[in-house]
Amino acid sequence: MIIIDYFKGKGDGDAFASYQELGRLVDMVKNQICGDMNIAGIGAAQATSTGKVADSAKIGRNASAIAVIQDKTPEEVMTDGPTCGNKKLRVVLNRNGMQMAPDEYIDLQFNGNHISYEQAEKQHNPNAPY
Repeated sequence: MIIIDYFKGKGDGDAFASYQELGRLVDMVKNQICGDMNIAGIGAAQATSTGKVADSAKIGRNASAIAVIQDKTPEEVMTDGPTCGNKKLRVVLNRNGMQMAPDEYIDLQFNGNHISYEQAEKQHNPNAPY
């Protein structure tokens, strides 16, 4: 597996050239590295306050799947229960399979002392397909 901590353009010159560069970089990692070597790959990109990919729409257009990790609201924590964790993971784009409905998410437990995310002990919806 290859993990790329953060996709970001050089920021030199005009924004369009930088966005084109990001698109080519994501394509190269996806096709020439992960695809040709038959390995999984994960890359990170900055998101806007609304959860969209911030640096480039090209990343979103070229990614196979995009997932976001969000804080659960206090109401979600109370409704789901303490064993369902304190974060939620939503797959907002998936070119390889089913799409998640807007109210679906995977329960995660975030440990800030170790900066680790794990699937929560229990899922709030035990009948979900994930």
